[in-house]
Amino acid sequence: MVHGLYVYEVNHVSYSVSEFAEKCGVNKETIRYYEQKNLLLELSHTNAGYREYSDDDVKRMNFIRRMQEL
Repeated sequence: MVHGLYVYEVNHVSYSVSEFAEKCGVNKETIRYYEQKNLLLELSHTNAGYREYSDDDVKRMNFIRRMQEL
């Protein structure tokens, strides 16, 4: 605690498209399709221009996949 405020450490985890695909159990083409259909939100990019995916993106992908099962 600092001067009455709580200080939280935020761990920013990012995944490459390959790591994201593996973590979500889909292929890269599926990810690109969902991006084209605007089902995945605007992505951040590395300085080299590579897409970066977050844990929030993993949650969103898992939600999309659950909805497909209904």
